[in-house]
Amino acid sequence: MEDSAILMQSRILVNLGAYPFAPHWQLLYTCLPIDLNLERVMTHDSYLNQALPEFALTGTSGQQVSHASLKKNWTVLYFYPKDSTPGCTLESQNFRDLMPQFMALGIQVFGVSKDSVASHERFKSQECMPFELISDPDSLLCQALGVIQEKKNYGKTYMGIDRSTFLIDPMGVIRAIWRHVKVDGHAHEVLLRAKTLMSA
Repeated sequence: MEDSAILMQSRILVNLGAYPFAPHWQLLYTCLPIDLNLERVMTHDSYLNQALPEFALTGTSGQQVSHASLKKNWTVLYFYPKDSTPGCTLESQNFRDLMPQFMALGIQVFGVSKDSVASHERFKSQECMPFELISDPDSLLCQALGVIQEKKNYGKTYMGIDRSTFLIDPMGVIRAIWRHVKVDGHAHEVLLRAKTLMSA
């Protein structure tokens, strides 16, 4: 079996151990939307069940966001390549539309990219996002979480953000990771995973 378990439409393989010293695995069955795209859920990722790396960055609304400020709440950090591009817009809209459900669970959501705060402010305003976007112009957090990867576009190779999402618990521990994210259905899958982990 590959290092990355494949998320099936009818079942999810999740790590219910909150910390590295107490891991255990359980196969859970759940009812997912039949139109949910298959995507890779990382279960052998070296960042899983590790503390979120230290960082301090600026977000929209003048908010200063750090590893310490994220504690006490469950947090979703979704990394995307660029503001106002089709895939990134759709992903942000999907998280936006599910925010009432995330908020009902006490989960905070942040989008992260290398775009400037000014660009983020425009993007947030255009899409009426009820959450903040974090600017990481020097790729400090992106590098710390391994989301900068080699990419190819129109025959050109460059280093850029691999669409990725991290679910972090109130202790600052990374409890779930999605890499190589496909946008359709992703925000809903993150919500389902959060519900599962919070009820474990």
